Amino acid sequence: MRNVILFLILGALLVFTYFFEEKGYIAQNAKQEEMKQLFDKDTLGELLKIKTSNSRLYKKNGVFYTEGDNYPVDAKALEKFFEVLSGIRVQNILEEKELAKEGKSKFISDQSLKLVFNFTGGELIFVLGDRLEFENSFYMQIASSNKLMIAYDSSSLEEVYEKGRQTTHNKYDRLKQLFLLDDGYFKDRRIFKIKDFITKDDVVSISNIRNKDFKILLKDLSTTPFILDGLKYKQERFQRFLLNLQNLTALEIFSDTKSMHLTEKIAEISINSTTDYTLELFRKYGSMNGYFIKTNFDTFIYEINTMVNELFFSNVQDYWRKIVFAHCPNIDTSKMSISFPKRKKVDFRVPNNGVKQLLDFFCLKEADYVVEREKKEKNGFFLTIDNQEFYIIYKNGEIIINDLKKSYEYHYFVGDIKPFGLVWEDYFH
Repeated sequence: MRNVILFLILGALLVFTYFFEEKGYIAQNAKQEEMKQLFDKDTLGELLKIKTSNSRLYKKNGVFYTEGDNYPVDAKALEKFFEVLSGIRVQNILEEKELAKEGKSKFISDQSLKLVFNFTGGELIFVLGDRLEFENSFYMQIASSNKLMIAYDSSSLEEVYEKGRQTTHNKYDRLKQLFLLDDGYFKDRRIFKIKDFITKDDVVSISNIRNKDFKILLKDLSTTPFILDGLKYKQERFQRFLLNLQNLTALEIFSDTKSMHLTEKIAEISINSTTDYTLELFRKYGSMNGYFIKTNFDTFIYEINTMVNELFFSNVQDYWRKIVFAHCPNIDTSKMSISFPKRKKVDFRVPNNGVKQLLDFFCLKEADYVVEREKKEKNGFFLTIDNQEFYIIYKNGEIIINDLKKSYEYHYFVGDIKPFGLVWEDYFH
């Protein structure tokens, strides 16, 4: 009879595993399938609510939400929650005589450490008791059966402990934390919770206080303003933008949108699609300073601390490949010349070390920005190569390469570091 009770309680504990097997989160195997048959899942029915000491979750239309502010639950967080609980194993059941003699308060000093699972056909309540001294075991009560057992956590810990060993209470502390979890742990912190919210035909508009407004045309991965003639787009930069937008997550989530106001708007991202999405970025929320997002598709305020510059403060030229020689391996270096003021023009057939250093900069270094040539600068030098002529100057910590054929200026912020020779003596000793 004792073994029957032991297996029945073990079966009740395996409701955690059952939940994930039913949802497809954990791969089934023969042992789990056998264990699952130890309790009547048809009697319990569908799992509707989950309660910890500090959180209340409910299910609606197949999705769990926090009860406090009706916020969607992160399926991965819920999976991790059940993954730890599914490692619980029953070691022993206390005799009724021992319980009557000692009293349950000796084994469970805090009755508030509860997990409650509400099903359509009933309720399961687990109360976490105290840890056994010098053992990796603990007391646990199934309130519905009024049985007290000794259980242990069979799962592994990923943390590294002193001298490479696990202490006897680390798993218990982790389990205790699960019983104390609040809504914040379970919340889905993604801003966009819909997988395919953006399509290849959409247009993304970006505006901020730092740069000029621009648009990303996803259909052909281009921008407006359009790229300057002769330059190429960075295909990987478009992909990175989309990935970062899809994975944008909140540091904190606020539901109090009435008593606290957003101020100092600094940026906005709009997605023009079948359904239009808008993200507005503010610097202040009530008395708090930070980066706060308001959307047009829900009522929550999201605080973020990553991807602010990458997404909201991006510039149209971030998507342009601003390299002077994008076709570097095919450059004809057999006819080159350099001309400095008050010096004779010097022709090269084979580049010397100084010229090689200059060419590496042309081929590898990306400009901070490119503009159509505005005015002629002096105090520079000329480079002619591959039937193209350039005028190069250094001014106030900035290198400017003028493409005289295209009338473009490539601007590089280098400070006091000079990446190549700027005077005659750097090329001719």
